[in-house]
Amino acid sequence: MKRCIKRVSFLVLGFLMLTAIFAGCEKTVPNENAVIKIGSFSINLDEYQELFDTNAELFKYYEALDLSTKEKLEAFQDYVYTMALKYVILLYQADKNSVTLDETEMLDVEKQLEEKLASVGTVTDEARAKMKTQLINDKITEKYYNKLNSSATGETANAMIEKWSKELKIEGDKELIRSVLYVEPSATPAT
Repeated sequence: MKRCIKRVSFLVLGFLMLTAIFAGCEKTVPNENAVIKIGSFSINLDEYQELFDTNAELFKYYEALDLSTKEKLEAFQDYVYTMALKYVILLYQADKNSVTLDETEMLDVEKQLEEKLASVGTVTDEARAKMKTQLINDKITEKYYNKLNSSATGETANAMIEKWSKELKIEGDKELIRSVLYVEPSATPAT
């Protein structure tokens, strides 16, 4: 069971970095319902809920979702919080270290954006801009994560993220995550 959860954890980290989970995780104006805030980057409760639901569905698919007790629910809420925190730390540190995308990487972002838009259909200009920002953020965090792993320091990216999590001023109201529950999607649409 632990091996399955580790495998799912690695899948979720990859999924987190490569998909548009944090459409609003960017430089933002501070908001009252920030779950995580580091510098000018934050994740609010709605974004956390989306991440929670996505992870719950993924764990459910691998038959590793067990929210049968309050303790198990809180452990899963904490797990999702930790994943979100790692992402924001990477995004913050990448910004602090002026990590940018080159022309080829930006062309790849544009290609991914067009593919996503083709699969979802018509979207507003605001939604399109958020999708593009998210793809850029994902690409930057992935690039920075890989750069950290290949650095000459010998420290892994995960070890550095862990160190930064102790050094950085992390704001936000973590207790907000306790209000997030998993609601099984219904088979029939609501009327």
